[in-house]
Amino acid sequence: MKPVHKRTYQVFMSHSWSDKQIVSQVNDWLLKSGLKTFYDSYAIVPGSQFVDVLQRALPESRAFLLFVSQASLASGYVNEEYQVALDEEINYKKRYGDRGFRLIPVLLEDVPNSDLPTFLKTRLYHKMDDGQLTLDFADRLFYALYQRDDFSHMDIEEEGRLRDVYVAATWQSQKDHERVPAQRAMRAFINAGFRLIGDAPDQDHFGGREHRVENIVQSCGGLLAILPYRADKPESGFTSSYMLEEIEFAYKHNLPYVLLAETQVEIPEQLERGAQTVQRFAASNLDTYNEMLDDVVQVMREAWKMPTRSHYVFFATNFSDLERNERIRRLVQMVTGMRCFIANELTPVPGLSPQQQVVDMIANAHLLIADITDDNPNTLVETGIARGAGVYFRLVKRGERHRPVYMLRDNEPLFYDTDAELLARIHKIAYAHRRRVINFEMEPEG
Repeated sequence: MKPVHKRTYQVFMSHSWSDKQIVSQVNDWLLKSGLKTFYDSYAIVPGSQFVDVLQRALPESRAFLLFVSQASLASGYVNEEYQVALDEEINYKKRYGDRGFRLIPVLLEDVPNSDLPTFLKTRLYHKMDDGQLTLDFADRLFYALYQRDDFSHMDIEEEGRLRDVYVAATWQSQKDHERVPAQRAMRAFINAGFRLIGDAPDQDHFGGREHRVENIVQSCGGLLAILPYRADKPESGFTSSYMLEEIEFAYKHNLPYVLLAETQVEIPEQLERGAQTVQRFAASNLDTYNEMLDDVVQVMREAWKMPTRSHYVFFATNFSDLERNERIRRLVQMVTGMRCFIANELTPVPGLSPQQQVVDMIANAHLLIADITDDNPNTLVETGIARGAGVYFRLVKRGERHRPVYMLRDNEPLFYDTDAELLARIHKIAYAHRRRVINFEMEPEG
């Protein structure tokens, strides 16, 4: 059974053909959000065996969206799908704990409680009033999809509350001598309250691996490296050259780092001297390894510091709809694992004008998302600040499809017509910048 983060489809769509018009609308909206769905109208080719397709597709899905109506409850196909989904949910919890595979009911019409299957009577559901894809429905559906993560947007409201540590380790290796020490060390750090951050190879907006990794390392308050012995790598001290490069970034930016290394590994003198601690171990005998980890964790607790360049998102928009803006801010934080700021919600800084504060925040952001609807002057100025500071930015725009102002014409906006569609566009942008939080990828010990 694959963990959810390795599965092909974000959502499996289960429905009756009678509800196809509404379900197709939701499916199209999810696709605009940048999510990959398994939707039978597109995914099943004529001649396919239903049972075979179901048994292949559902274990490759991260969530099961069950559209509930009188027609779907009477459908044998839908009944078979949600029975398989129930088994998947139960088995996933046994293997990985509560986080992960989600079964999310969407009520399309009023159904008497007596007609509902037993498992639905005790489960919260989302109601799609009059078959309309509203902002409220879209917001609640996204929340349900991300509920598997055991942190919410509230966890990152306070700067420094989440103590991010970059991890350089081969914790998914097929070789026991690499994987076991790495996973033990990482669990010790997770249990100590650290959020472990890894490289995100699918984020190509940084312009190459080296720049990407350095940027991510800078956004953390420390680095943990578990260096395996590799006899075939004498040119890099008998260990991974990539991991040494990651340590060099921490050294370059004066970040505290701790090293765990197999006894045969040769660490460059400069990197060894710059470490907060270097602990040697033999992968063949880990009897005292846990005590070593206690010491290393304590060293990082004392040495961890606020990142030199925190990753956060700035949302540039007008202030005509504060509730909608707040929903967008929460969504960005849920998806990316980063804080999201809007100009009118910034906490005043003594001695700094609000205007200069906005300039500084944008100039140091990881990403700016700008809603340039109606060519709002303040939003255009904020976008210009990002352009001048070299900050990566994306544009969204409501209504008529036409090119933006001249200086932004090399950054094509994502257009939208409704608030729900705006949420989809924001999600698509944010999803490409999600922080890789390894805490959610680790299997429970044992």
